[in-house]
Order: sequence, then structure tokens, then C-alpha cells
Amino acid sequence: MSPVTTPVHLIDPSVLPAGEVLTIDAGDVVLNAVAGPGSGPTRTVVDGFPALVCSASMAFMVDTAGPSTAASNVAVAAVVCRLAASGLMPWEHTGPLRLSNDPAQAMVFGVDLAYPTLDEDLHAWVLWSDGTDVALICDGDVVASGTGAAAPELGFTYLRSSSGATLFRAAVWDEELTLEQAQALSSDLLAEFTDTSVALEFAGSWSVTGVVRIDVDDLYLPPLLPEPVKGGRQDPPAMPDPVAPPDTLDASIARRYAEVMPAPSLNAAGWPVDWAPEEIVDEPWATLQIVVDGVDVSVLAGVRTPVPTWSRGEPFGDLEATLRFPQITPFHADPAWCVPGAWVVIRWRRVEDGSFVRGFNGVIDKFARTEDEGVFEISCRGPILASDLQLRAPAFDPAPRDVGSVIAEVLNSAVSRRTLACTAVVTGCSTSVAGGWEPRALGYVQQLLATAVKDGRQWTVACDDRTPVIKLKDTETVTWSVRTGQRGVRVDLVQDWSQATNVLYGEGISPDGGRWRNAVYPGWHPDSTPEYPGSLGHGFTVGTTDDDTTTGAGVSDWQRQAGQSVTGMFSQSDRARAFEIQKAAGITQDGIVGPQTWAATFGTGTNVGTLEAFFMPLAWSTRVMPRRYEADGTDVGANPDYDADVIRVEDKLDFGQGVTKSEGKRAAREQLTRVIRPGWAGTVTLQLDPGECSRYEIREGSNGLIRGFRGETLKVHVAHVTHDDEATTLTVDTNARDYPTLDAIRDRERNATDPAKAVIKRLQRGSLTEARASFDAESPAGQIPQHALFANLWSVVPVPFGRYGRIVRTDVTAGPRAGSGTPSRFALAVFNEPVTAAQLVDLVGNPLTATSNPWEEHADALATAGLVMAWGWAKQPCGYYPRTYSTPEGEGVAPITGRYVDDASWEYATERSPWMWVATIASAGCWASGRFWPGADG
Repeated sequence: MSPVTTPVHLIDPSVLPAGEVLTIDAGDVVLNAVAGPGSGPTRTVVDGFPALVCSASMAFMVDTAGPSTAASNVAVAAVVCRLAASGLMPWEHTGPLRLSNDPAQAMVFGVDLAYPTLDEDLHAWVLWSDGTDVALICDGDVVASGTGAAAPELGFTYLRSSSGATLFRAAVWDEELTLEQAQALSSDLLAEFTDTSVALEFAGSWSVTGVVRIDVDDLYLPPLLPEPVKGGRQDPPAMPDPVAPPDTLDASIARRYAEVMPAPSLNAAGWPVDWAPEEIVDEPWATLQIVVDGVDVSVLAGVRTPVPTWSRGEPFGDLEATLRFPQITPFHADPAWCVPGAWVVIRWRRVEDGSFVRGFNGVIDKFARTEDEGVFEISCRGPILASDLQLRAPAFDPAPRDVGSVIAEVLNSAVSRRTLACTAVVTGCSTSVAGGWEPRALGYVQQLLATAVKDGRQWTVACDDRTPVIKLKDTETVTWSVRTGQRGVRVDLVQDWSQATNVLYGEGISPDGGRWRNAVYPGWHPDSTPEYPGSLGHGFTVGTTDDDTTTGAGVSDWQRQAGQSVTGMFSQSDRARAFEIQKAAGITQDGIVGPQTWAATFGTGTNVGTLEAFFMPLAWSTRVMPRRYEADGTDVGANPDYDADVIRVEDKLDFGQGVTKSEGKRAAREQLTRVIRPGWAGTVTLQLDPGECSRYEIREGSNGLIRGFRGETLKVHVAHVTHDDEATTLTVDTNARDYPTLDAIRDRERNATDPAKAVIKRLQRGSLTEARASFDAESPAGQIPQHALFANLWSVVPVPFGRYGRIVRTDVTAGPRAGSGTPSRFALAVFNEPVTAAQLVDLVGNPLTATSNPWEEHADALATAGLVMAWGWAKQPCGYYPRTYSTPEGEGVAPITGRYVDDASWEYATERSPWMWVATIASAGCWASGRFWPGADG
């Protein structure tokens, strides 16, 4: 027998010092022989062969490093060893196996390399890869294999011994072998040490290109994490046929017993007299079957298992169940079927036709044993709630999507989910709620369902037989009925008018990042300054007439505003008046009416009203609004529909990101329609069956009639149902609200609103994400009125900001309008004190022609003058958005667009609330306008 190939490097144990790491550079792979802490390999001779005796922590690593000397992703490495004990895992690797020294060519193999049942005989191991497939070969047989896929990452694999071993040979090959050759190599290596008639001769000598010496005591090996306990099965096992009870037990058939009661005749005190059933139903109904992990446990040790307690709710179907086993004492070992995650099925088999009525499907999540009662208990949760053990991370900048597709995605993306796939549906309700580390179902999905209302009907998630279904609630079909006051039926309902919301506020962030809260500014109006009617290169001089202006009345308009005689011709008297205005405004005094003088005359920036505001509701009942308002918040008088006898009840909805104000208003109206009347909510407890079915057949999402309640028949919707051996308790509501809401109402939680506000309140911080700065989309603050600029002359206009705040976006344009002006380079500054053009000339001159940065050079003087922020100078002027003037390619490469946008946020404060002063200077005649967007804080 001859070798199939020659290794490029061969590790001879006889020359490997104890307690050292030997690194051999072998091209695409490196083989490291590593001794564990405090138990270095001992050199010895076994059967005439040099060997190393290694402890259980001895490991060999095939690492993807070293200069490439062969085809990429090719690896062949081998070890020959004898284990110290049988039945152990000699060499293992768990997780992705990555091979290649080139990140662009790395291959990832999804394979677990392990072979756990070997004896103490000699074995030869070969790790082989041809760049596409990978295999671990033991004694000529492939024991693990996998297929690779390109992945841009480096990595390594450990072939780690879980037992002591005696090492005879370790080698690395630097050429491609076929799988059959690698199998033959493994056999040849084994034969070298077991068959003295076979000798492997390796041509050439091996060399070490690098030796790293590590003190064994200092070698750190991270602790291995304990493996999580395997839990049941992802898919339930096949259901067994019901097992007949032993002869010593009765058949224990559950009976259906119902008393159908007529409307009673009442005595003078209002109580029924001679009230008897008009029909009695008493018949055998079904037998109970309880199955855990595919094992029928309805009867254990000859004793019948008690009827479990289980609950179901809307949304999500199966919720919780508790099974009690008095047959299992504290001295019993846990049965084989008693494992976390095992499937539990509770169902009834009808006597009449053998069909099954499903009670509960779920998985085990808790075991308990009570010392007092000595009863072993198992707790379970439904398939969807099993996903609630996983958190949903916040979304990054979520885009608006239909609720039906988001819910399906969230449920389907749960790892190792216990449900089948949920099909997405179109609900017509959009959302971009980011969420915030909340449980998937009772947290995030419940929050989405909170506003998923369309045409007065709410969407929900039902789950029958492990399949989540997104659907509209059925509030019409009636499947059961009872009568108030009858035997075996208890009706406890409440009508809480403190939960009857009749005014709904709300807030959200629109897709463009603008935060809205339905704020209105009734005292605000846009700047009313007429546009400058002259040429951007020439102003009004003596002799200019109305006919010389763009509007045909420019001179007359200025004369009227300046308090001059209106003649339509600019006169010497007008020139004198212009001097007075210019002197008062601190601008150039030349008697010419240009853009600066025009703005000073008309008070550009100050003709905007006030920033006083208030929040308008998104939806309301006119009976609780004392005043009537226009859309902009203007009070138009008393509301004739106002009724002071009606209690006003307010609430607020948080719509999250990606929802426009109009969508929020629609959803608020839908919500208000459902909650403005509180309805009746509470519980119906059944110890007897209704006339139509067994109490065990009543499900969440069904509808029933309560006859004779306060003289009328109520149709109620079942939001939650709990079954046990003694009674069935239904949580019901005439408004078909979700169970979390009803539970909160029953507990008189004053902040609960329909639906699921108990959850919304808990998650409120996470629903409006701060992943990016949002701006106030409603405030008119920060608007720069459009005004004309002469080339290289400062213009200052007052702009309302508010007393203090934060600006998250600066967006200013200096460009043409109505055929006049051109896109221009410009500089911009904001002051919290009044400043004039003349002061700016003294402070900074013209920044667009400065040889050094004037904003830095004169920082102290500018701070004294009230400078808050400034942009633009000769080396980096504004007006090149979306690019900049200075680039790595040089200066002035980008084209002039006349626009500047800065998304850096900055804070401001002014003692002259609400005013700030915005100064602009451009290199060419143009029109300036823009917006400082306030942040959505507070």
C-alpha cells in the first residue's frame, strides 16, 4: 500500500516539546497542535512509534491563515490518535466551518463535525475540502459532510478532543484531493500504525516556518456554555387514538345538561314567580382525552387524570392551560413525556358521532409540585404565546406598511416557532410603529391591532390548529344563549362611563419625519409683505414711476406704507423719507429704495401674527365641545350642540412612525365610534350548558345572547373563555373589545382604552422611535419670508422661533423667482438680539470675499452681538446643495444651486420671544427664503 500524496508538513510527535504550541504555515490552512492548561502533552513511545499523550483539553485547529500556495478553499489535514476511553466524542466542531485565507473567496460549510461512539482502538481522522464540499473521514468512512456557500468572512474550526488521546501523527496536505483519495488516505494512515507490513514513506523533510511558544499555565480557554435543554418537538407528534379506561374505571362520559328558560312572570317586587324550564336537555356528550408529547395521559397508573383548566382569548386563541397529576407523587421520577416544550392537546370526543371538539393546543413551559397537596402540575402556553418568549427588536426607520403584512411577518419570523405560517392580508390600516424590545404577540402585535379598525370593525388574530389567521371580528353570528337569573348561570356585567371616551387626541410621525399632534395656531398668518417690485440690480430713485415697477403699482405701494403722498412717482420728498427709514434700520443710507429699504418699510418678517397654539382633538363628540372652531383653530363662537350634562372623557392615541395626520384622524374617528358608548362588559359564569351546545364548545370570538338583562336582550362578544371541571367563565363585551382591554376595565384601570391600551401604555416610550431626529410638522415657527437680496448687501429679517428650542434642519434658498434673480452663493447667520446690516458690515464685512473665516476670527464680538449660528464664507459658501463648494477634487467643482441644507441640530434661546434675527448676504441679486425646522421635542 502506498501513499496517495505527500504532505507538505508533517508533525512528528517526537520533536514537539511538551507545553508548546506548534504553528505550521501550510498555505491555505494552518494546523496548530495546542496543549491544554496544566496538562501538556507528554512525549512517549507506543508500540515502537513516537507519540504524544494528550489530555482531554488537547485540540487541533485548522485555521484559515497563511499565504496561499494552492487552490483557494482547499484543505486536507489529518491526525492519527488513540482515545483514552471509549464512547466519547474524539473530535468535534459545531457551527459554520469556514475555509480560505481570502475573505472574498471564503466558503462556509454548515456542518457539525462529530462522531460520538468510538472505542479505544487506533483511529485516523482526515478533514477534507475541495472548495465546494467538506467532509470528516474516520478510518476511511465519511462521518460528517456539508456543502459550502460563498461568504465574505474569515473563520476557523477546532477539532477538539473531548477525551484524552495519544497522538501518533498530524499532517497537512497542500494540494487538492478527491473525496475518494481522502478516504484512501485515512485508511493508509491507519494502516501505517496497525499493519507493520505497510509503511508510508514521505518524500522530503518537513519544516517549521513559525513556532510560537506559550506557557501552558497562561493559555486561556473560554468556558463552554452549557447546552440549553432540548424542549419537546417543533411539530406535534401524531395524535393517538383514545385509550379505553381499565375495567376498574367508569367510562366517565361528560353529559350535556341545559335548562331552557322562558321569559319569567314577575311579582310586584320584580322577582320571578312559578319560573320553570320549558325544556331540559340531559344527554351524554363526550369523553375527555389529554395527550402530552404524543402519549395519552387521560388515565395514569389506573387513575383518571382530573379535567384540566385552560383558557383561550381574542386575539391569539390558545392562551394557557394547567394539568394536575395526583398520580405522580414526589417519589416518582418524571415521566419520559414530561419535558419542556412538549406538545399538550386537550380534546373531547363526541359520543354521538366520534368527532373531536378541540379544547387546547400548546406546549409545556413550567413544572410545579405543591408540598401541601402533593400534586404534580404542568403549565402550558398556546402556540402563538410560545413566540412571546422572544422579544421583537425596534425597527430601524420603519416604512409605512399594511398592518396585515407586518403582523404576518412578525409571527412568521419567530425562531423555532410552534405555529404554521400566517398568511398576510390587506387590512387597509397602515403602520410604522417601531416597537421597543417587547414580546412579539402580547406586546408588538397587540399594539398593532390596537388601531387596526376599518369601517367600525376590528381586525384580530385567531389561531385554530396552529395556524394564525388575520381576520375581521365576527360580531353577528350567535351560537349560544342564556337567560339572566336562571339556575347555574351567573351574569356579572358593568357599564363604566368613565371609560366612554368622547374626545380623542393623538400624535404620530409622518413618513417624511414630521411629528404631528394636531396643533393649531389661530393667531398666525404668513408674512404679508408685498414682494419687492423693482429690479434686483436697481432700486427706486427720483423719477421712478409705477410703470417702471414689476407690479405697476410699486411706487404707490411704498409711498402708502411709508406715510407719503401717493403720487405714483418717486420724489425728492420720498428720497428724504427713505433716508429716515434706512437710518432707523441701520442699513446703507443712500435714499434709494432697494430690497433692504423695502423690507424695512414693510417690516418683513413681523407681519405674521402670533405663535400662540393649542392642541385640537383628532375626533370628538360635539356634545362635549363648548366652542366651535375652524380647521386652523379660529374660535367661531358657542357650540349649540354642547350639553353640559354629558361628562367629558378624554384619551390619547400614539400612532408611531409612518402615519400621516389624515390617517390618524380617520383611525381616531373609527375608534371613537366604537368606544363613545361604554357598552356592557364583564363575565358570564356557566355551571350548566346553554341550550344550543356544551359549555366546553363556547370559543373566543363567538357571540351569545343574554336574555332578560335589565328588561332587554344583550348580544355579547366573547373575548376570553376559561374552562375547568366546575364551570366555564366567559369574558364578554357588547362592544367586541379585546381581552386585555376588558381585563383592564374590570380592574378599573383608568388609563385603559380600547383596544389594548393596557399594552399601549406600557410600550408608549418605544412606539415613537428616536432613531432619527423628527421635526415639528405643524409649527409655523422658523419660516423665513421670501425677500429680495441685492448682490453683496446684508439683509436682516426678524423670524418667529419661540422662546427656546432645538432646530433639527436648516433649509435656505437664494435663487430666482418669477424670471428675476439667479442661483447664488450666500452666507447666513442667526442672532437672538436685533442686529442691523451696518453692524454686520462692521463685524464681519462680506464673508463671501473674506480671506479668513470671519465667523471664527470675530467670535467674541459676534457672541456679544447675539450670534447663535452662522454658515458660509469664501472657502465654503452656502448654495451648492446637495454637494459642497470644497471637495477632495478642489474648490468650486460643484455647480451653484442656490440651496443649502444642514441636518445638524442646534439649540436656541431668546429673551425677545418669539423673535430671532436672520441675516443673509448673496454674491448675486436673488430671492431668499427658507425654513428652520423645529425639533419634535416635548
